[in-house]
Amino acid sequence: MADKSVSNKDLKLLKKHNIKIHVRSIFLQGLLMIKLDDLPKKFVRFKRYWKIFENSLEKFKIDRETGLLTYVFNNKIIDYVVIGHSNVSQLKLIKKIKSQNPKNFFPKIKSRSEKKYLLRPYNW
Repeated sequence: MADKSVSNKDLKLLKKHNIKIHVRSIFLQGLLMIKLDDLPKKFVRFKRYWKIFENSLEKFKIDRETGLLTYVFNNKIIDYVVIGHSNVSQLKLIKKIKSQNPKNFFPKIKSRSEKKYLLRPYNW
């Protein structure tokens, strides 16, 4: 089966037809929570993206959770976000970040060739 990605253009068309957009796995199954120095071997080739991300977190003085959650909370195409949590403190942190409504700082990182691998956990 061919891999068919949904583009922003596709999502906007769905929204135009009043279809609600739900997203999940916003932390890429926890991968985005891993620090640069702790990346598993098979992800080392993406090190430059982690560096850009971590530099942006440092520049804006925010933590990973805030940066990643802000990205989805500020995306006007997304109607609902499914977020897993392990304990009440994580749930409270998610609620706090959502209520603060911080500005989206997320750096633009584009790589067409690597995107298919990195953004689809079933490829790992």
